[in-house]
Amino acid sequence: WDNLIYLAVGRVEYLSQLIRVEAPPLPPEIAQEIEEAKKNRWLEHELRPSIQEKLVRYMGQDKEKGREFDLTVDYILTLKRIQEDKCTLCLIEMKFEWDQPKDISQWTVDRIHNSLGHIKGNVRLTCLLCNRNHRV
Repeated sequence: WDNLIYLAVGRVEYLSQLIRVEAPPLPPEIAQEIEEAKKNRWLEHELRPSIQEKLVRYMGQDKEKGREFDLTVDYILTLKRIQEDKCTLCLIEMKFEWDQPKDISQWTVDRIHNSLGHIKGNVRLTCLLCNRNHRV
């Protein structure tokens, strides 16, 4: 773009010869989609450190028990989008930011088959309450 601007401005002798051209406004629904996408990218960027912190704890659990671990922050964010921030089991909206350490609506990574580690394909996002209670 800089080269195009230079090319356009380089051929003008007087400032009065410059013409400002603006693109037509976007339709409201497209503008709203763009704003939502920006907001989601910003939110995901903000959540990355806390997701990474939680994954490190899960990795420690798996290492201690001799289980495999291969989860990434991007994989968790993908599950978050697929599940639309809802718990797989009770469908409440999970919190990805919380104040109290034992907040029962905070997100957790639940292993589907407990004999396996936290690996892709063996996990789902659930709220803390469901993660604790479904193992009867």
